Amino acid sequence: RTAPRAAALTNGAQARVLAGDFNGDGRPDALTAIEDSPFKIFFNNGSPDPFNDCLSLLFGPAASGLVYKGFAAADMNGDGSLDLVTSGLGQPVKVWLNDGSGTISSTPVEVGGALQSECVAVADVDADGDNDIAACNSASGTDFVYLNGGDGLTYSAETLLTDNTTSISIGKISKNDSYPSIIFGNSGEPSAYYTWNGAGSFDTRLF
Repeated sequence: RTAPRAAALTNGAQARVLAGDFNGDGRPDALTAIEDSPFKIFFNNGSPDPFNDCLSLLFGPAASGLVYKGFAAADMNGDGSLDLVTSGLGQPVKVWLNDGSGTISSTPVEVGGALQSECVAVADVDADGDNDIAACNSASGTDFVYLNGGDGLTYSAETLLTDNTTSISIGKISKNDSYPSIIFGNSGEPSAYYTWNGAGSFDTRLF
């Protein structure tokens, strides 16, 4: 039996890893975030040891004094390439646009105001053909949905009343639903899910 291979992609105490095909070659790459270091993408080389001696790319600030907590990869501007969405402590949600080759802009689109956010999720919650963003905010009893204007650059904020959110997931609760629901997992509080009602707002349910 062959032992599993391991690659040392991170060496920081505050590390996050996200998989996605960032350069469009059909192979999953690995994006890493370490406290006080830039983001780094390791490009899968297609070998049995895909991240050993592979190409890599650094981008973004050193993040000194900032801690990125929430990560998601999705096409935010409709160009067919995976972009990066982040949330964190004392900063706004940010969208880092990908040019399709794996080169990601070091100047992100800032969405909304500063949050204390440990989780973010992305999906087309209003079924208008573009991906939207849901982010928690532990600093107050509100979380946020940012509806994409279609270009990945402009967003409108919807405030949702839920508290102590530690996780977010998005999906259809029933196969007959017209819109996916945003499910907020809350610590010490009832969890909740919000569903776009097609009339310009969200309906809520507790469970």
